[in-house]
This record gives sequence, structure tokens and C-alpha cells, in this order.
Amino acid sequence: MTRCIPAFFLAYALLSPWNFLAQTAIGWPADAFGTCEEELDDLFQTPDVMLADGCSDVLVEYNDAFLPVDCDQEMVVDRTWTVTDCDSVYTHVQRLELRDDEAPRLINSDVSGHFFSNTFDWLPVLQDNCNAALEGGILLSDTLMLCCGVMSFNINLNIPDDCGNVFDTMYTVYLHDIEPYLACENPVEPSSLCGEGTVFDEGSGTCVPSEDCLPDASACGPNTEWDEALGLCVPVSLAASCYFDTNLDGNVGAPDLLNFLSAFGQSCDNQED
Repeated sequence: MTRCIPAFFLAYALLSPWNFLAQTAIGWPADAFGTCEEELDDLFQTPDVMLADGCSDVLVEYNDAFLPVDCDQEMVVDRTWTVTDCDSVYTHVQRLELRDDEAPRLINSDVSGHFFSNTFDWLPVLQDNCNAALEGGILLSDTLMLCCGVMSFNINLNIPDDCGNVFDTMYTVYLHDIEPYLACENPVEPSSLCGEGTVFDEGSGTCVPSEDCLPDASACGPNTEWDEALGLCVPVSLAASCYFDTNLDGNVGAPDLLNFLSAFGQSCDNQED
């Protein structure tokens, strides 16, 4: 791509009789760098041309050569400037780069929080600053059944964009049926709005279990047994390692957790093996 720049924008002559230039002097634009959120025109600069004495004509052109890049949202250009005055031609190559150096980010919060068990507001939603393709994985780990029907688990995120910028974090989510966000007129005594067995947590603004207790073998019902490795009661008739593979795909993953959440709180008193 070759473009011409009008001479009256670029050239000027020193008219003082005490200043004479034997040769045209040119101040070339420096290499310029920006982010993928910018446009190439945002880096545009023109040469500063001072014509030699006796010369009044100048032609300024540039040609862009686009170089290979690792990802679509980046751009690297070698811009070759050509300045032609009355009897000489001058050239210079300027490097222009638009780079993606920023990792994806979470639109929702990446800190521990409490959520209703019948909603999916806890699911992470990510966005890239330059709309890059996102890959990577979401791992749910360390699931615990706490007091008062509260379930907690860790969300582990390792999400790179196609330029290799990685968003890597881990935080804990709590799911329960108790109202997680209180709306009280008297914030001095918010604990009065919490139900039995819960207390108000100032850090999260949430009613949380009053005891940080975990279940043990005494919590197991008929036809179940305590599994020390999982920290859960599991059916005696099923292999503990496969019990949570609810969709039978050979792995215990996010779909299995969602299946569990969809049935969370369902009564099974009348079911027998």
C-alpha cells in the first residue's frame, strides 16, 4: 500500500538570509507501538522535512508491508517512507506494532461468594480485551458439604487467549438455600435477619453457618457408608470412584456437578435399594 502526503503539510524552508541548507534535512518518525485495542492510524506520524535552499518541491510517500503475527488481533507493519525533493530520494523504514499483552478477565467477581443453589450466577463469565478466541479449562475441586445444607467448592480457572496471555485464578463458591444477600434497613444489627444456625458474616454480607463443621460417619443413612477419601457418605452398592459420574461419560466434571445441583434438596426418604 503506497500513499502520498501533501507537501504543504510536511515541508518548509528557512527564509532567513543567514540560514541556508545545502541538502534537505529529514526528521523521520520513530518506531511506534500500541495495543490491539487501537488502530494503525492511531500511530500515524509524518516525516519532518526541511528543504534545501533553492528547492520548493517535495513528494512524500509511504508503503506498508504487513508481517506475519502469531494471533489475528495483532499487527506488525514495516512502513517504508520515501521523500523525493528536487534532485534526491531519501528512504526510511518505520516499525509499527499493535500487540495483545493483556490476559482475559472475569466480568463477574473472582472472589469467594455465596449464591443460591438454584441459580447459576456463580458460573464464571470471561471476556478478552481484543475479542480473542479463549481456550483452557475450568476445574471444580474440593467439594464439601458443610452445615445447614451449604455446599462449597473451588473454581480453578486457567484460560489463555490465542496470543498466550493467561488468566489463572482460584476462588471458593458457597451454594445454599439461605438468602445470600441481605437487604436490611438497620445495618447495625444485620444478624437479626439470619435464620437459626447461622450468623452474619461482615466480610461477605451474608448469613453463613455458625459452625464450620464437616460431616462424619454419623451422618450416613441406611445402605450408605463413610468414604474417608471423599469425605462423603456413598452407597454401599456402588463404586465410590464412579458414583458421581452422573452422565456416564467416564469422567466426573462440571456436567455432573450441574446434575447434582438440579436435584439438590430433593427428598429421597421413600426410596429403597
